[in-house]
Amino acid sequence: MCKKLGSLVLLFFFIFCNIYSEQTKKEYTKGLGLVLVSYNNETLATGFFVDNKGTLVTCYHVIRGAMYSMSMEYPFWVTPFSKRDVYLAEVLYADKKKDILILKIDFAPEFWFDKFLSPRSGMDCIVYGLPKGWLVFKEGKVISNYIYYLVGVDIKPYPGMSGSVVLDITGKVLGMVNMDYNYAAFVPSIVIKNVLRSLK
Repeated sequence: MCKKLGSLVLLFFFIFCNIYSEQTKKEYTKGLGLVLVSYNNETLATGFFVDNKGTLVTCYHVIRGAMYSMSMEYPFWVTPFSKRDVYLAEVLYADKKKDILILKIDFAPEFWFDKFLSPRSGMDCIVYGLPKGWLVFKEGKVISNYIYYLVGVDIKPYPGMSGSVVLDITGKVLGMVNMDYNYAAFVPSIVIKNVLRSLK
C-alpha cells in the first residue's frame, strides 16, 4: 500500500512539473523579466530583473575593463525586452571576482525572478537570455558543482549570452551565465542571492 501511494505521489509530482514547465515555457517566449544592457553605445549583455522595483543583475565582465568605479564616463542603458524603452541605469554593486553587476532603473517590471535554488549536478535547467538581442530559450542539464563561483551547464552558449538567467524547470533561479567556452558556465544562485541580501 505504501509503495503504491509513493508511486502515485511521484507520478503526480512528475505530471505537475511537466505542466508547470510547459506553462513556464509559454511565458518565457515573451521575453518577460529580461533586459538588454548597453554601455558606450554598444549592446553588451542580457540582464534579468530580481524585484518589481527595477533592480537587475548582469555580469561585471561586460564592462570589458573600460571602467570599474561607480562613477562612469559612459553610463549604462537598459532596455526591458517586453517594453523596448531605454532607461538610464544606476550602479548599485560591482564585483569583478564574483562577476556580478547590479543595476537599477526607474521601471516597475510586471515579471521578475526572486526565487532562488542551489544548483546540483544532473538537474534539468533552462537558459533564458537575449544574446545580441535575440530571445533564446535553451534546455539542458547542470553538469558540475562549484568551481571558483562557477557551475557548468551542457548548453552551447551564443555570443552575447553573458547575463542570461539559468532556471530550474519551475522557474527558480539557479544562476547567471558568465562564460562561454565549450559549455555555458554560470555564477550560482547562492552568490547572487547573498549579494542582493547585502544591499538591503
